[in-house]
Amino acid sequence: MDDTPYETTLYLFTLPLIVKMNLGRLFFLNGGALLNVDTGLSDPVDNQSGIGAMLGIGLGYEFNSGISLYLNPYMKAHSLVPFMPDMYQHHLVVTGIQLGLTYRLHRSMKACLFS
Repeated sequence: MDDTPYETTLYLFTLPLIVKMNLGRLFFLNGGALLNVDTGLSDPVDNQSGIGAMLGIGLGYEFNSGISLYLNPYMKAHSLVPFMPDMYQHHLVVTGIQLGLTYRLHRSMKACLFS
């Protein structure tokens, strides 16, 4: 097996189906399913079309003005259930940190201003 690093470009459209659970006033967990459609041919990586998963834990604070800031480290795994499986399916795993700003439009609604 060749472990030499290589560079490739992926064209991946992802529809996240994510839920968020607050853990007190500052912390939250978020996670759920990712519906992925790989729109390109990204050789040597297998097609990533399929169902994946996302999990994150975050820290957020809401000001009296209705503006909230949050920081959300996360991990996404694509094509855990591939639509076109190969014998030794590659699974793309992405980690990152999302910094966001939201504004409360109504008592039960929030709009994401920056993410």
